[in-house]
Amino acid sequence: MQKDLKIGMILGLVLVTVAMLWLFAVEEKSRGKGIGTALLNAFEENCKKHGVTWIILYAPVDSEETRQFYEKRGFALGNAFTEYLKQLT
Repeated sequence: MQKDLKIGMILGLVLVTVAMLWLFAVEEKSRGKGIGTALLNAFEENCKKHGVTWIILYAPVDSEETRQFYEKRGFALGNAFTEYLKQLT
């Protein structure tokens, strides 16, 4: 019998030589076990196979844990941007 495991996921999109990492999450009780690192490494390897030279992602600015996770894996803090929203009616 197959169990419905919900531990982590990653979702990105390759746009020529840039990849956008849209969604990246690991279940809270499963964090710190290398799952996020494994997901990110697999995403990066897949990007390299497709000729990607940059990965762009957005993460919460108020999470020190998140910042440390990405910086430890070679990501640098980019420029601050303002989010614009428009509701279509």
